[in-house]
Amino acid sequence: MAKTPNIETLADGKSVVKRVGSLQWPMWLATDACLAAGLFIDDRAIQAAILMTAIQTPVIAITRSEVRSFPAQVRLAFMSMLVAGMWTPLSFLHWIQLFGLSSMLIFDYCFLARCLSLAPGNRRVPLTWKLVAETFFSAPVRGSFIASMRSREILL
Repeated sequence: MAKTPNIETLADGKSVVKRVGSLQWPMWLATDACLAAGLFIDDRAIQAAILMTAIQTPVIAITRSEVRSFPAQVRLAFMSMLVAGMWTPLSFLHWIQLFGLSSMLIFDYCFLARCLSLAPGNRRVPLTWKLVAETFFSAPVRGSFIASMRSREILL
């Protein structure tokens, strides 16, 4: 098995994304801080969150050598929600994102990644109620939710 940067294989054979030495977690933390500042202090900080996510998306796509890579999809979806939330009737999206991103940073539970994992181009198995329940109700995993789903041959 080829070594991938920032991917660690645990003793039980599961792959996880290493946080140490990776800029992904600090970038998400900075984005979360900007989002919180935008909601509680000055709404212009949300523009900084959009800019950070806009920079992360192509960088992740390039480093993964694939525009369709799952981490790039997550960032693109997150950025799309940030932009959509700038329209006043959809501003509630920013509160959902703040809650979701904070949950991902604290508990390793990324609701957005779990939603995207159910998209037709991201899974190998048919969409069933059982798969939906497993996706959303499985315990948070250390590292990457996607690595755990791939190890069970559910995701592409």
